[in-house]
Amino acid sequence: MTLQLATPPDSVYEMIADAISRLSFASGPADQVTRVADPSRLAAALPHRVYTLRSTDVVRGRNLQRARLAAWGFLIEYGTRTLAAIEFSCNILGQNLRFASLDTGPFAKGTADAVGVVEQLEEVQESSFELRVLKAPSVYCVALWLRNLDAGDDIVLPIMPVGPGRFPRLAGLHLTQSPQQFLDDLRGAATAPFDSDPTIPSLDLPGLPDASA
Repeated sequence: MTLQLATPPDSVYEMIADAISRLSFASGPADQVTRVADPSRLAAALPHRVYTLRSTDVVRGRNLQRARLAAWGFLIEYGTRTLAAIEFSCNILGQNLRFASLDTGPFAKGTADAVGVVEQLEEVQESSFELRVLKAPSVYCVALWLRNLDAGDDIVLPIMPVGPGRFPRLAGLHLTQSPQQFLDDLRGAATAPFDSDPTIPSLDLPGLPDASA
C-alpha cells in the first residue's frame, strides 16, 4: 500500500500559483523555480500536513501527540526534478492558509529522497500510513512522520538532523526510528549543550509553561 496523502483545502493550489507568480518579480533563490524554461511543467506534489514540537515538549520528552499542526506543505517539481518546498501556515484545524515560505535549499530534495526510502519499507507497503512532516525548531530538526492509520506504531525518519556536533547517530543516514527513539534523541540534543558547557546557564524547567496551557 502506498503512503496516504492528506487532502488540502481546494484553494491552496491557486495560492501556490499566486505565490510563485509574485516571487517571479523578485530575484534570489526563488529564481530556480520562477525562471524555468516552461512554467507549465511546474507541479505541486506530495501534499502533507506540517507539525511542530515546541522546545518545552522536546525537553520534557513528550510524545508526538503533543505536536501541533502548523502548516500545509508541498514539493514543487519540474518534470522529474524537485526544485523547492513550499509551505502555507494554517490554524490548528488546517484552515486560514497564508503563504509562509519557499525553500530551495537541501530540505526539498531531502524530503523527496526520504519519501523514496520509506516507500520501500515492508511495513509501509503492508499497512496504511499518512505522510506528515515534523519540525522541532529548537534543535533544528526536520523529519518525516508516518502516522499509522491502522493499529500499529508510527515511523519517524529524520530529514535534516540537528547541526554539527549534535545528533551524530543520524547525520546523513536514512535511519527510521520509533517515535520514542526519535524523541529521546531530540531530548538528548536539546539538553547536551547545557550538560557540556558550563558557560551556558541551565534551564529552569519548573518555570517553563506547560504545552497544554
